Amino acid sequence: MELLAPAGTARNFLVALDEGADAVYVGAPGCNARALARDIGWNELGGLIERAHVGGARCYFAMNSLVKEGELPAAVETLARIEALAADGIIVQDLGLAAVAQRFFPRLPLHASTLMSAHSVAGVRQLAELGFVRMVLARELTLAEIEEIGRISGAALEIFVQGAMCFSYSGLCLFSSLHGGKSSLRGRCVQPCRRRYVWESGPAGQGKRGRGGRGPVRGAAESGSSGGYLFSMNDLSAIELLPELARAGVVSLKVEGRLRSVEYVRLTTRAYRLALDHLDLVGAAREAMLAEARELLSAAMGRRAGCGYLRAANPAEAVTVQHSGNMGHFLGRVTASPQRGRSEPTVALRLRHGIGLGDRLRLHDDASGERLAFTLKTLWQQEAGSRKMVEAHGARTAPSARGDRRAGAGAQRKSRDEARRGPAPAVGTMAGWQPVRLAAAGAEVLVGLPAEAQALLQGRLNACLYQVDVAGAAKDAGVAAVRSAPPPVWDRRRAATVLRELRPSPPSSPASPSRRPAWWIRVGSVAEALLRFPRSPERILVPLAGDSPGQLARHRGGLSRRRERIVWCLPPIIQQQDCPWYEQAVARLLDEGFRQFQLGHLAQVQFFATQRERALLFGDYTCNVLNAETLSRFRHLGLAGVQLPLDSDRETMRAVLEQGRRSGGCQAGLTVYGRPALFTSRLSSRHFQYHRPFSSPKGEEFFLVKQEGLTWAVPQVPFSLLEELAEIETLGFAYLVLDLRHGEAQQMLADAEERLHGAKLRRLAGNFSAGLE
Repeated sequence: MELLAPAGTARNFLVALDEGADAVYVGAPGCNARALARDIGWNELGGLIERAHVGGARCYFAMNSLVKEGELPAAVETLARIEALAADGIIVQDLGLAAVAQRFFPRLPLHASTLMSAHSVAGVRQLAELGFVRMVLARELTLAEIEEIGRISGAALEIFVQGAMCFSYSGLCLFSSLHGGKSSLRGRCVQPCRRRYVWESGPAGQGKRGRGGRGPVRGAAESGSSGGYLFSMNDLSAIELLPELARAGVVSLKVEGRLRSVEYVRLTTRAYRLALDHLDLVGAAREAMLAEARELLSAAMGRRAGCGYLRAANPAEAVTVQHSGNMGHFLGRVTASPQRGRSEPTVALRLRHGIGLGDRLRLHDDASGERLAFTLKTLWQQEAGSRKMVEAHGARTAPSARGDRRAGAGAQRKSRDEARRGPAPAVGTMAGWQPVRLAAAGAEVLVGLPAEAQALLQGRLNACLYQVDVAGAAKDAGVAAVRSAPPPVWDRRRAATVLRELRPSPPSSPASPSRRPAWWIRVGSVAEALLRFPRSPERILVPLAGDSPGQLARHRGGLSRRRERIVWCLPPIIQQQDCPWYEQAVARLLDEGFRQFQLGHLAQVQFFATQRERALLFGDYTCNVLNAETLSRFRHLGLAGVQLPLDSDRETMRAVLEQGRRSGGCQAGLTVYGRPALFTSRLSSRHFQYHRPFSSPKGEEFFLVKQEGLTWAVPQVPFSLLEELAEIETLGFAYLVLDLRHGEAQQMLADAEERLHGAKLRRLAGNFSAGLE
């Protein structure tokens, strides 16, 4: 099995190679799902790839951001540069980008990003048919499911074995995007799953003035629970499961962490190299090896870790609600401190782990959930005993400093446990304090903060401090040589030729939309499809779920009369064990004369492989279309229409629709009203209270829904673009969707009608006007 390590910097890349990585993956500058302030430069990349190839290692480029229509020229240039570097593959999420790469840059092997949420044999087969040679599976799969997918599909499978776990399926998270415009599918996620949330009283699903509610349906959590870090997943660590993964047919083991420190890359790569090199050990020898590997991982400044979904589809310990989910060693809870006569703020604490100047620290404010990372530049310690403490801290970065490292690992028992010791005593003056370079665990210190920390703390002292990297963790040996490498040569003319073929000069005036968009209505059950609607919809979108056959039998007459308007909607996630049921359900519906279906995921094209001539297929907004190449790709797959993402912006929508009309893409739709799933998760944790409202530190309110084995986090206030309807109707959409799920349908209809008549009501406005990052 290949050991695939992350690299967000040239230093991390070289450390990964030194520690035995078989391959390294880096972000394609400006086009990857980890939007770094500074990606590795092209000059450095040329030298790094050459270094990797000389040593027999491989390099893959993560080009896994969704690409807006206006970003295609830059994406084509990036593909040309990557091809010139002789990269060993590209990791892609965007179907349109994959089509461009396959057509014009065929020497670049395509790897399907985990953001494509491949979670079944059908998904893997569909991706293989589209030209992908390796599939990075969703993190939500069990060992048994991975083995079944590999055995039946025969595909090359890559899985994550170490690092962060998203609460939502990758590729289906809208939380960060709809609350702030920063898309997790474009590398801008602000990690709302890491915030603290509080359970509220009252019914969920309330619209304006409290309408549309359903009573609370609580889970196993106690009704008096105040909340916590409800969605902050513990890290994944599969170090003990490598033999099982080898037997399951996995070809590549991926360590997450292009944003993490060089120390993290060094220690995690070393740990997994150790385990891979000793796969055949058994008994006491294996336990000794695993103990050494675990010690390396515990020193790598990650979060609390477990094996994720690998052992269970609903792991009991996936989330620890009292833990904030911060990476790194917990240093302590801060308290008041003296000011030094200047603007630089300081805080006092008793250290749980040694620190030194140059370390990267993170301040986390519990009240707001805000985090601030900074480099430690000033540090004070009490004069008495400071020399002894400094000497004790001298070897803190050495892997052999077990006492210090174990203290750091134990300090991962965060938040409430830490407070039992109490913070350091408040300090009234600077007398008795002296500046130091290093301070050991147990020392009472003053830590200098950057000026922006004042705004974060806002006079409160309800914050914790973490160490996320150590100064001097790796030397710059080799980095200077890489940076001095000659710039790689790439063919600018070829990139320009590709772009001209993709986007020939447009006509002087783009074609105008031929007609106003039709209205479609999406309901939450078969029974709701028979409601009387104030405006007659062209289509009625009905969920295809486990209870659909029974509901269909009860309402067969009414549905038969509306057969030509019914579109059966498949959910975005269909677990491997449920695929046969859905395939049979599709066949039965086709036999009964229902021919229209909306797909929630690319994989579901496979359900119609033998009967496409009988079906009329559409795509949900979960198909993630931000450019006309993707729209065209879905047309070639046989879809008549597909919804654009509801979190997109007007400029992107306009560009996609205009280019789609020129290049012959399928029709496009848009959901303009509803309560969309912000999180889509496999987890059903014992602390979840379904249909009970919960709120964020900013006062935003949501509730949880459980359907078909998935947990959805849904906003209390509806998403609405009805206020922009006049402009949206001019863009060229074929249909617009009112989504009445996750509330009382008639009350949501009434709310939508008021908005259409000009009522100024609370809403989740998305990014139509503000722009999508």
